[in-house]
Amino acid sequence: MRFGITGTGNAAHHFVWMLVGAGHKLCQVCGRKDNGFAGRFGAEYISSVDQFDPTLDLVILAVNDDAIAEVSSQLSKSIFSIHLSGMTPLSVLSQKNHGVVWPIQSLSASKELNYKSLPLLIEANNEKYQNLLKSWFTPISNTVVSGNFEQRVAAHVSAVFVNNFVNHLYDLTADYMKNYKLSFNLMMPIVREEMEKISVMSAEEAQTGPARRGDIQTLKRQMELLKDQPHMAEIYQVLTNSILRKFHGKEL
Repeated sequence: MRFGITGTGNAAHHFVWMLVGAGHKLCQVCGRKDNGFAGRFGAEYISSVDQFDPTLDLVILAVNDDAIAEVSSQLSKSIFSIHLSGMTPLSVLSQKNHGVVWPIQSLSASKELNYKSLPLLIEANNEKYQNLLKSWFTPISNTVVSGNFEQRVAAHVSAVFVNNFVNHLYDLTADYMKNYKLSFNLMMPIVREEMEKISVMSAEEAQTGPARRGDIQTLKRQMELLKDQPHMAEIYQVLTNSILRKFHGKEL
């Protein structure tokens, strides 16, 4: 398969590596400036989207969500195009044949990934190109799932909860521990243990802690300890009440 890509950021980096690694040929790279990305793969640098070779099998739009529609409108209507966004519908693409490949992962160019373990949610506007996407990406990833826009959005919201929100809790916790001259590294064993547990049992089964036990006195004492950290106390109460409602049908 011969492909081109517009964008040279984190997503572009990984999609080029995963496709080139699977034997596909990168032919053209479009970017604001020639930063050497194209040359690394023996591809041609182009400065404008309308310069893409119309005989390419695929052009990947690895650009910000807000730019997808505008970039697509400048691309030949005959090219098969895909975007990589979890929150953008197929309808923003102007090409006759178009699709989406959304990686359920935060991508950083500086962080290597095992692409076999990278889940990919795919969608195309017709069966032929849906099957083409499957044929190109199934050898790359062990988890290639067909999903419509509603499913992709639900997966994106879910990823925000399990990745972005959890990471923010780590950040808040690290700051809180610094106040007591404690290192966040003390939490790493319990973080790793939790990740291992939910790989072999459901998150519901893995839930522990005072809210899961319904230990109201402990919860109240911890809320009292957080009174000088109102932002953390607010988050603590919201999450505690969520657990109490699920397992005990009550709140603090």
